[in-house]
Amino acid sequence: MKIKIFNDRENRSQYPKPLLFRLIGFVFLGVFVINLFPTLILKPIIYFRNSETITVEIKFKERTCYSGSHCKYLIYTDKEVLENSDSWFDGKYNSADFTNTLDSGNVCTVKVRGLRVPYFSWFRNIVEIYECEIVSR
Repeated sequence: MKIKIFNDRENRSQYPKPLLFRLIGFVFLGVFVINLFPTLILKPIIYFRNSETITVEIKFKERTCYSGSHCKYLIYTDKEVLENSDSWFDGKYNSADFTNTLDSGNVCTVKVRGLRVPYFSWFRNIVEIYECEIVSR
């Protein structure tokens, strides 16, 4: 009588996968659905569907940089916080010039696009400046 020795490599598909591996797979899938899908798919759609012209008073502005090369300007107004960054969707590559125009105390009429989504740190982007008036104090 021969004794048959089972090789794990041959019979690996017969064993059920451990619960931990399934759980890790669901976690990675959840991270993709929650973080990457809205950023890659929904942001361009939201960006073009929400365009508005507003009049705001500029309170303060600052520059923030992420990963060394990607910088944006945050413009604090009397109504909300706006972003001023380059947008290849609109062909806007002069955000530094826009920021120079937006001084504290000015009342500006601007065109903005996008939505404010705090979870992703999305702000509405200033696409165009129509006019700016200096308000005397």
